[in-house]
Amino acid sequence: FSYSIIGKLQLSYIPKRNQDAGYFISSSLHAFSRDLLNAHGFPIKPSGMTAGVIPAPSSSLGIKLFSCTLFFKANSLTNSTTTNYLRPPITEAVIEVRVNHTLKEENVNKIVKKLQSIYPNKSTVNNLSINITPQPEGGDQLNVNSRPEGYHLVSDDQINIAIVSSNSLAVSQLAPYQGWEAIHKNFVEAWKIWKRVSSSHPISRIGVRYINRIDIPLQDEKKIDIEEYLTFNPQVPILSDLPMVAYLMQITQPIDSLWSVNITSKGIQSPLVNNLSLLLDVDVFRTKDIPLSDEGLWKAINEARSIKNDIFDKCITQKTKELFY
Repeated sequence: FSYSIIGKLQLSYIPKRNQDAGYFISSSLHAFSRDLLNAHGFPIKPSGMTAGVIPAPSSSLGIKLFSCTLFFKANSLTNSTTTNYLRPPITEAVIEVRVNHTLKEENVNKIVKKLQSIYPNKSTVNNLSINITPQPEGGDQLNVNSRPEGYHLVSDDQINIAIVSSNSLAVSQLAPYQGWEAIHKNFVEAWKIWKRVSSSHPISRIGVRYINRIDIPLQDEKKIDIEEYLTFNPQVPILSDLPMVAYLMQITQPIDSLWSVNITSKGIQSPLVNNLSLLLDVDVFRTKDIPLSDEGLWKAINEARSIKNDIFDKCITQKTKELFY
């Protein structure tokens, strides 16, 4: 078990005769925590709580002010010690499985047709290839070929997505993030449809990928120090007094004998006024010793999610975490 900050609260009250301030604060905090958890759909229940209480000066009306930070001992459904943020910066979450086989087009179409009961809006994913061939008489000949490679299916609310190709199935969820249980359930349903149509084939890759947009309010100087927000940041020599205007970083690194991760970070234009946004893309994947059974597959996918959570927390600073409360 671990303690995680999940909320901040300021209480004000007018003391009544014989009213115990400690009791008032305690009961108010418990009511607030219950409503907070219910409102945000947290998969945790408060099994214990502490609160830091800082009395503020009393006003002439006798109103007492208390600033409180709530800490919960969280019983996570996954037994993970990762913090559950009030405002997670997730813009897209993806679960993907690739198989070591190419499905027939008719089977791909059957899978797509069944999935359209959940994701009715369909578009084609095309593979575009460009060939440039030098000509004997001079000049080059340009050949452009486009062929369908899969299908992009979207729910009516434009939040849930399934991408089907001849050798892969991916399910994703866009913001607002509805939680791991929701996207995991969507993938399980889609995978069952895939397996009903296609015979079982060895899985060549599984991956869990989360794309995060961290919005940082700009101060008067209209710039930020990236290292104050990301531990995964560009290290460059001092070239001038002018600020960096763009950056892109990407690494691929093994985590252990089974898992690896792609981490990408770059500065992007923020959709919010007077904000600068940093993209942090964490893709945890595995290409060997992948379980054959569905139960083993679900366990591996959950493991990938836990690894992803740990990596994300290691890539951001405490200052960044405070933006999510």
